[in-house]
Amino acid sequence: MDKRQETTFGNNPVTLLGTKVNVGDKAQDFTCLNAELKPVKLSDYDGKKYGFVMEEFRLLNRGIVILDENNEVKYVEYVKENTNHPDYDKAIEALKSL
Repeated sequence: MDKRQETTFGNNPVTLLGTKVNVGDKAQDFTCLNAELKPVKLSDYDGKKYGFVMEEFRLLNRGIVILDENNEVKYVEYVKENTNHPDYDKAIEALKSL
């Protein structure tokens, strides 16, 4: 499993797990657990949800991924400091451009 430190939580470095998502990538199907601890797949949501796991906390890092109708990544943002919000305005502009 890929590991990388690209973000912080309370200004402390944390490790993100999994393959880095980049603009132009094709979204791959994956399975994770939902809030009821039942398995769900990306395909269950028609390719519209992603998550970035912080290894140290097993929590999701904040970020935004926008896919087009062919599940190609058109916009991605990993929040550098997890107590901050993503740049929603940039994400909305990216979405409007599709």
